[in-house]
Amino acid sequence: SLGTIPFGGSYSVTPVKDNDPLNGVSTFDLVLINKHILGVEALNSPYKLIAADANKSRSVTTFDIVELRKLILGIYTELPNNTSWRFVPKDFVFPNPNNPFQGLFPESMTIDLSTKFPIEFSGIKVGDVNCNAVTSSFSEPKQDRATAVLALPDAELAAGQILETPLYLPATSEWLGLQFELAYDREKIELEEVAPGELNGLDGDAFAQTQPGLLSLSWFDAQPQTLVAGTPLLQLRWRAKTDLRLSDVVRLQTERLRPEAYPAEEREQVLELLFGNPLDAQSAVVFAPQPNPTAGSAILPVQLAAAETVQLELFDLQGRLIFQNQLALPGGLNRLEIPASTMVRAGLYVWRLQAGDLVWTGKLVRI
Repeated sequence: SLGTIPFGGSYSVTPVKDNDPLNGVSTFDLVLINKHILGVEALNSPYKLIAADANKSRSVTTFDIVELRKLILGIYTELPNNTSWRFVPKDFVFPNPNNPFQGLFPESMTIDLSTKFPIEFSGIKVGDVNCNAVTSSFSEPKQDRATAVLALPDAELAAGQILETPLYLPATSEWLGLQFELAYDREKIELEEVAPGELNGLDGDAFAQTQPGLLSLSWFDAQPQTLVAGTPLLQLRWRAKTDLRLSDVVRLQTERLRPEAYPAEEREQVLELLFGNPLDAQSAVVFAPQPNPTAGSAILPVQLAAAETVQLELFDLQGRLIFQNQLALPGGLNRLEIPASTMVRAGLYVWRLQAGDLVWTGKLVRI
């Protein structure tokens, strides 16, 4: 309260906010900072340039990208040479907006009896150059976003069995970047080795295992890269500790880092992990039903390269057809429902999906 300040003096006011360093920071910020450094697309405000200066060196360089990627991957819990937020008096005019580091800019204000209140500052979230940090609990939620798919081949493993799998993209697309955290149950399975796949620029600096049971990845490029369906991002070597199905013990974790993909048009998409075989066909990939086993209905995700008419069938163990549905589907990710009402008894069922001359089959358990 100003009532506790001795009358007649002058005082310096310096705002401080140094929590939640990952708020608003994502791999897409690295895309934008990299474009600025390479001269592809400049950051267009002094506040964005200050936000990009992650190591507080009064410049924007690749060292800032390195620091921010360590924060995204979880190698850092906070930036070692900077605070989470910086503040500049709202009425300060930068002599050169294209280079706010040309001179010293104020981060505090002096007040005295002549000061007109209220005094205001502009807050700058360090690392957040696309200005999407959540600033209050009243911030509007994100609108619905498109979904991109990341995939693993599913498999049943016996205790002690070794399995090498690609983590891959099932659809051909153009991407500027990806980020995610892959979590696995260390009580049941161990990730013994991680190696880069075939994606240009994805090396050992792009992923890390900073916590037990967690693999983090942050990859980006200044120019969109065309990734062909089936392109492996990573090669993973698993060792089962008990009998298991891979899809039961591996998932994308969302608590700390949002799983996201950034297409060429720069509209971020939610990244979803599905389980399926990349060699099924170039025109379509059919993933494992979700959930399986199920106490109700189940969803069969299908990724189509183009619009296609498909037929979904369900059989009981006696081979009787108990459900059939023909659908004209658009290209992209589709989710086909197998209704609970068709599986009147607990037990094992067989699903069959046909798209043109291609046929997929699998098992579904009703509990």
